[in-house]
Amino acid sequence: MRQCSAQKMLVRGQRFASCVYSCLCFSLVVLFGGTCCVAQTITLREHSANLAIGRAVEYLEDPSKALSLLDIRSPTAAERWQHSSQEAPSFGFTHSTYWLRFSLQNYSPQANDWLLEISYPPLDFIEFYTIEPDGTEHHQALGDQIPFSQHSFKHRNFLVRLDLPDTLPRTYYLKIDTESSLQLPIRLYHAQEFVEHATRSEMLYGCLYGAMAVLIIYNFYLFWSLRVLAYLFYVLYISCVLLYFFYVNGHGAQYLTSEEVWLTNKLTVWSPNAVYAALMLFCRSSLQMNRYAPRLDKMLIAFAGFEAVVAFSSFILSYSIPVNIAAWAAVPVFFLCIVSAVMAERRGNPSARYFLAAVAMFIAGATLAAMRNVAILPSNVWTGHSIELGSVLEGVLFSFTLAHRYRVLRMEKEQAQREALRIQQEATEQLEEKVRERTLELEESNGEIQRHISILDEQAVEIELTNTQLQEKNILLEQLNQEKNEFLGIAAHDLKNPLSSIKMSASMIAQYREKMTDEQTDNRLQSIITVTDRMMTIITNLLDLNALETGQFHVKLEKIHIATLAHSVVQEYYERAAAKGISLEFEAIGGSLVVIADRTALIEVIENLVSNAVKYSPQGKTVWVTARKEEATTNKEQDSNLEPVPCC
Repeated sequence: MRQCSAQKMLVRGQRFASCVYSCLCFSLVVLFGGTCCVAQTITLREHSANLAIGRAVEYLEDPSKALSLLDIRSPTAAERWQHSSQEAPSFGFTHSTYWLRFSLQNYSPQANDWLLEISYPPLDFIEFYTIEPDGTEHHQALGDQIPFSQHSFKHRNFLVRLDLPDTLPRTYYLKIDTESSLQLPIRLYHAQEFVEHATRSEMLYGCLYGAMAVLIIYNFYLFWSLRVLAYLFYVLYISCVLLYFFYVNGHGAQYLTSEEVWLTNKLTVWSPNAVYAALMLFCRSSLQMNRYAPRLDKMLIAFAGFEAVVAFSSFILSYSIPVNIAAWAAVPVFFLCIVSAVMAERRGNPSARYFLAAVAMFIAGATLAAMRNVAILPSNVWTGHSIELGSVLEGVLFSFTLAHRYRVLRMEKEQAQREALRIQQEATEQLEEKVRERTLELEESNGEIQRHISILDEQAVEIELTNTQLQEKNILLEQLNQEKNEFLGIAAHDLKNPLSSIKMSASMIAQYREKMTDEQTDNRLQSIITVTDRMMTIITNLLDLNALETGQFHVKLEKIHIATLAHSVVQEYYERAAAKGISLEFEAIGGSLVVIADRTALIEVIENLVSNAVKYSPQGKTVWVTARKEEATTNKEQDSNLEPVPCC
């Protein structure tokens, strides 16, 4: 007993000496080191295995980001230090740098078994300073801007080993500079307690990620089987939520992009905006807003597009812009989801009730998280993990929404099939009755139809015969028309030569009337009269088309002295030939040359020959018109006796 009492007195003496030494060192630091009074010292004892030290720290805001450790320890900065009233200090989104300080004194026999944990992985830069009792400074850099491989502890959160070899008090400073929400959930752990805590925490996160992975795989299988677009948007939404949790809790930087600091930050801020875009698309698709509220459906599409643009622009914009948009966009997103669910439920979509309950769960968790981010609520275990719990419950209820929708669609389909079957049966019965009635009517009218068919067949035969006769007459008419056209062409050509003769004779009389004798003038006038009579004859024959078409046209045959007739025709073309510089000559060989022919037709033939000869002969040539009689000979003799006729 005495030995125990002596030992107790010795321990008390050592503690008293330590306190005196600590006070002395602290006074020296104040006098020579320039530090101001710090908050109450946190005492670490053997039973203190897990301590939240947020309310035991002081903080100083540095808007200029220019203060150094020496500046904040100077007496001039003493009034700027403020005592924290939050268990996990939270300053929201800020452009300032914050300094924190606290003091520790270890009375636990486990000297160097303490760890400091800052359980908010998105912090960019953390500088940790240790001030030893003798004034020595130790510095350590942390933050998600430092590659994960350079962290002293390979853990998703920031860990610092505290060197407490004795019972002397030590002061610690933290300098935090970040573009994300500035939250500092600070706790002290015994090493063994931290291992147990980390094990439990990782198991819970594993269950969270596993549950979400199961929801993703299951609903993707449903989408692949049913080809319903709502399942695809649900999978996209849960995948984005999973990615957000993976990075905001530090697992993304630990396992996926440990060395890609830039990509870690961009995915951290990309994921919440992608979550909102996917949620809008899932909302409109699962609630069928294009059917129940078309205008609101367009608003959902527009907001989803806006969030998608913000999400992908986060790779080029500053970190603070999309992260602030993500923080404040929660209110309109939840508002649109609630309004959509209420409108869809009122207009006859029963699945909207599950959707509304799911959104309520997510809203509760997200609201707590958002209020924690803007420093309205303190950061604790509930606000720190509220969004994870709300998202898991939301994901399950969203699955219920899709399942209920599928059940309703299946019931509606079955009801529609039954109704269609009933209608089909009724239609079949009505059709059979109508078929029977129609069959009787057709049988009654069949005889009448057959009789009409016979009549039609007879009429068809008569029509066919008539058509044949019409075709034959049409062919005959075409032939007659062709012959008429040929005759008209010949007549027009025949009229051309007499007209030319009349014109030539009239021109001669008009031009040489004073030089011509009365006999020459009478001859020209007589020639005009003769040609005119011939033209009248041609025109008379031309007008007699009826005789031509009926085949009753007759030729008037008579005896004609061809030499005399040909000479009179040639005389009519002397002046025309002279006008072209052509000499026109006529001769008659033999005795009386008499032929039996139609005078008018023969004159037309001779005129055509002479006219063509004068028309197509070159200038300075002579055209001979010869009339002679030849005896009939054999072909060989005729060929040998033939001589060229100098006519045309």
